[in-house]
Amino acid sequence: QMCTSCQSYHGSFCVKDCTGKYSGTAVVDDCGTCVQGDTGLSYNAMADCAGICSGNFRNLPVATYAGGNTTSCYCVGSVSRCVGENPRSVYQSARTSGDLQNQKTCVSPEFLPKTGFRGTSYYLRIGTEHDVCPPDYGHVCDIDCKIGSSIVQGRFVPAGNYLECQVGGLKAPPGVNATVPVYVVVNHKVLPSPPIFVTYVDDESSFLSDLNNMSTVSRLCDRCHSVTNLTCYRDCAGDWMGDASLDGCGVCSGGTSGRIPNVDADCQGVCHGPYEVIEGVCTCVHGVNMTRKRCIELGRTSVFTNLKERTLCLSPSKLSTKSHRRSLQIMGKDLSIAPQSPLTLKFGGSLSVSASYDPDNLIISGASPDISTHLNLNVPFTLPLRVATQGVETGPFMFLTYDPTAPNGSPSSQLAQICGACADFNPEFCKPDCAGQAGGEAYIDDCGDCVGGNTGALDGQSKDCIGIC
Repeated sequence: QMCTSCQSYHGSFCVKDCTGKYSGTAVVDDCGTCVQGDTGLSYNAMADCAGICSGNFRNLPVATYAGGNTTSCYCVGSVSRCVGENPRSVYQSARTSGDLQNQKTCVSPEFLPKTGFRGTSYYLRIGTEHDVCPPDYGHVCDIDCKIGSSIVQGRFVPAGNYLECQVGGLKAPPGVNATVPVYVVVNHKVLPSPPIFVTYVDDESSFLSDLNNMSTVSRLCDRCHSVTNLTCYRDCAGDWMGDASLDGCGVCSGGTSGRIPNVDADCQGVCHGPYEVIEGVCTCVHGVNMTRKRCIELGRTSVFTNLKERTLCLSPSKLSTKSHRRSLQIMGKDLSIAPQSPLTLKFGGSLSVSASYDPDNLIISGASPDISTHLNLNVPFTLPLRVATQGVETGPFMFLTYDPTAPNGSPSSQLAQICGACADFNPEFCKPDCAGQAGGEAYIDDCGDCVGGNTGALDGQSKDCIGIC
């Protein structure tokens, strides 16, 4: 009576509960039912033993594997008979879940043998929308699967947003199909989600005739990809969560495709390329339409490395086929190979020559192979070259061309040769000295004279006997 007359003066006190009673204690529970207070109903009174609001699940007899009898919460029949449209669970509310994220889940397979999964090859898998572990937990949680009245340990597979667990049996009477709800339990709290269900059937049931395939990740994705759509993907061969992928030549390979990756690449890794193995050496033979330039352009497209740009410079890069062993140098300001001993130069994928590294000047020094003992060709050809550090080829490809018409002999100055060809790759090293020599060591002395290096002049030679210039 007071609240009816004076509500405007004491609004915070005069609040009706769900029965319409002022300052009453009745509340709406997880099933959306008005309970407690003067209703005579306890909290979640409309939920059955499985936590399904107004559900059909009951504690019914089951046999134990020890031969005795007990009861378990299940519904006789299939999911379609036991569960109506849009079933609601008391666990669906985030009220009791703490910081767990409300999300959809999906289960596969939908039928289980009453004797349970006895081997290690079968799993019940539960797909989830999101990572089930809250970020505050560092994405590390205790995961369990609640199947009916049983809780079994589970394992979360982040790569596919799903859980997997091996389940025990439910020995309902013969001929009786027993449907039970399935929940995910995270750190002893039920993950808030709409309910999902599985049905236990007799082991000889036709529903289990394809159990080998029913228990696969592919079947999980067939049933649950709408829930796990962020990570349940098909590979290029059409297989859920498969291992096939496009190879370096853009062809679907591996997995169940039946193709070996990069089988269309030649010995240099060029897709449908011109390189061929001759006497055990990967070689690009020059011809009418295959010049040195074209061999190099194609060679840089190799699927064997992601480093396609010319970041290392080889000098000399062209030799006579009559050359035996010629000194070679490699320069690059950004030597991504991080050379470590033992260091070798590998030509044509098979010919190895020892090399050394000068970290001060960023130069690798080595020698060419005695090519005439390996290849006897009367036409020009180009070999791919890579640096191998501790036996592992790394860095970008370089290319060394042999030509019968090229002059045979050593240059008068290797320094002038490498700085002439590769100055842009190490401009500081190849900076001309005061005598104009690239990479030279001449310098200006106290008298302003260019001395040292290849000048023939001595430091201080312009000074008199008392040291005056």
